[in-house]
Amino acid sequence: MRGKTDIRTNGLLFVGQNSTFNSIMILLHEGKNIIFGNDCMFSWNIWLRNGDAHMIYDSKTHQRTNFSKSIYIGDHIWYGQEVAILKGVFVASGSVLGAKSVNSGGMKFSNAIYAGNPAKLIKEGIFWSRESSCDCEQTKQYEFNERKDFIYEFEKEVFLNPILLEQELDKLESALQKLEFVFDYIHNNTHKNRFALFENSDTSECMLYKDESKPAFKTLKFKTIKNPAVFRVKNSLSYRLGQIMISHSKSFKGYLTMPFTLFKCSKEFKQNRTKQKLEGIKIPPLENLIDYKQSLACKNHLSYKLGSALIKAHKAWYKGGYIWLCFEIFKIKRA
Repeated sequence: MRGKTDIRTNGLLFVGQNSTFNSIMILLHEGKNIIFGNDCMFSWNIWLRNGDAHMIYDSKTHQRTNFSKSIYIGDHIWYGQEVAILKGVFVASGSVLGAKSVNSGGMKFSNAIYAGNPAKLIKEGIFWSRESSCDCEQTKQYEFNERKDFIYEFEKEVFLNPILLEQELDKLESALQKLEFVFDYIHNNTHKNRFALFENSDTSECMLYKDESKPAFKTLKFKTIKNPAVFRVKNSLSYRLGQIMISHSKSFKGYLTMPFTLFKCSKEFKQNRTKQKLEGIKIPPLENLIDYKQSLACKNHLSYKLGSALIKAHKAWYKGGYIWLCFEIFKIKRA
C-alpha cells in the first residue's frame, strides 16, 4: 500500500485482503468509517475523503449542512488513475471506476462501469480481471475469458448492508469494540456476494449477517512479546551473525560454509530494514522499552560481541579489518 492515510477523531479504516494500492490519499474525518473489501486494484493518484475540509451552513437556519459520511467499498473493484471518492459512496463488488472520475454520494452497482464528473453509469453487465493488456501476445491470449468468479449476484442473507453496518459502528466507542465488530461481521464474512448489489436489489429484509461457523474475535489468542527489548537485541544483525559464527565454528564443514551463511543473513536483514523504511515503519528506541536494562545484558553475550566485531571489521576491510578481527575474537573469548 503506497500513499498516505490521515485518520482523525476515532475514525475506522478497514482494508480487506489482497488489495493493491499504487498511490492513494485517504482522509478520514469525524469518527466515520472507510471500509475496503478484498482484491481491489487502485491505480495512481487516487484519493478518498469522507468529509469536507471546512464547515458549510444554511444561511437561514444557521445549521451545518455538510456533515461527514462513511465510504464503503466492496470486493474486486478497479479504480482508474486519479479517481476521487467522496463522502457517502457505496461501491458494490465487481465494478470499475474510470480514470479521473469523481464519485460522490450514492450507489455504484456491481459489474458496471462508472466514469465522468460527476461519475455516471457507462455500461452494465461487465466483469474485469487483473491480467495486463499491454502486450500483443496477451491480447490474443485473453480475447475470451470463461471465468465466473467475478460475476456477482445479490444475496440478501449474506449482504453486508452499509446502512446496518453504519448503525452498529455508530454505537461503538472503543477501538477494541470496533475491531471485534469488523472481524466478526466483515472479515469473517467470506461469501463471494457479501458486497454485491444491483439497482433492482431489495435490501428491505436484510439483516446483519454473522457467520457462526467462523471463530469469533473473543476466542482468538494473541501472542505478545514479553521482553520486547531483549527480543530486539536477539534479533539484531550483530547477535544473529555471532550465533552463526559460534555454531559454524564447531566443524570443518561449518568453517567452509560460514562466509556464505553470514552473507545470506546480512542480505536478508538489510532487505527487511529497507522494506520497513519504504513502508514507513518506525521502531521505538530501545531505551523506551520496559526491559531495556535486561537487554543490556544480552549485549554482553558472546554472540552479540562477535557479531558486532565482524560488522566493524567488514566496514574497515580495506584497512585490514579482518586481520584486526582475529585478534578481537581472541580478546572476546578470553574475556
